[in-house]
Amino acid sequence: MTIVELIKEELLKRCNESKDSDGFDFWENHIKYVVDNAVALAKKYGADVEIVELGALLHDIAMPSNIGPREEHHIYGSKIAEELLTKYNYPQDKIERVKRCVLNHRGSQDLPRNTIEEEIIADADVIAHFDSIPTLFSLAFKELNLSLNEGTEFVKKKLERDYNKLSDRTRNLLEERYSNIRKVLFNEQHMDRNFAEQWLNNLKEYWFNKDIDSAVSLFKKTIFYQETPFMKPYTTLEEINQEWQHIKNENIQNIEIKVLAIDGYTIIAQWLLKQNDKDYDGIYEIKFNDNNECIYFKSWEMIKEDE
Repeated sequence: MTIVELIKEELLKRCNESKDSDGFDFWENHIKYVVDNAVALAKKYGADVEIVELGALLHDIAMPSNIGPREEHHIYGSKIAEELLTKYNYPQDKIERVKRCVLNHRGSQDLPRNTIEEEIIADADVIAHFDSIPTLFSLAFKELNLSLNEGTEFVKKKLERDYNKLSDRTRNLLEERYSNIRKVLFNEQHMDRNFAEQWLNNLKEYWFNKDIDSAVSLFKKTIFYQETPFMKPYTTLEEINQEWQHIKNENIQNIEIKVLAIDGYTIIAQWLLKQNDKDYDGIYEIKFNDNNECIYFKSWEMIKEDE
């Protein structure tokens, strides 16, 4: 048997004993999802698949082993991992790598993750919650005895916290799925990130090329337009068009715009502008209607002072 097969056999034995004791199946309800997701991420990111698979199998082993308090299961789990891997004569340097995966997997602890393998175990642990959503509802209604509204909000906030704990690259992979879950379970609508990025790219291109008509066309449905916090907001397309006329005489050297966050149909974006040999750094808050038409546009900016 391989080391992975040996560890899995030991884990399943402990999970079955725990299930017989308290009825909860750690393998079926959580760990198997972590393993599947971890291996998939390891292959995608070019990580050490064996280290990752062992880390995934062992990350929660302290709980079905009934060793130590739940809030310290990552600490006790790393000790159990060392004991088991040493028993099977696994190389010491690899044991240390697996132990760090187990020790640093908990998102709620804000623990350092210094290797791609550690990052993957933490991410896979989170994604497993999206694979076993019924378990979260069972926790809310059966274990915590919450009302319908309280339980639904509990699950919603849990998934939101989990999503925000993911590494940037894995969060991007999960974005569409997370958005669909919120739509289906909580009747929430969210803007597609690709659309948001394309809309901002269009704004950037029209602005840089001084294509005023195309730029203004992005604001046909906008009823609040404010380029600085202290200016009077514009509420008509004619006013917005007049505001854009000033770029004709500007020496626009570079523009960068990137999405920082999307909440429902609201985009928060950072924009950087080099114009007339001056550097600007700003933030956009842009709101859209259900038809993905901009209805609200507000900007804040700072100018780099000459040294």
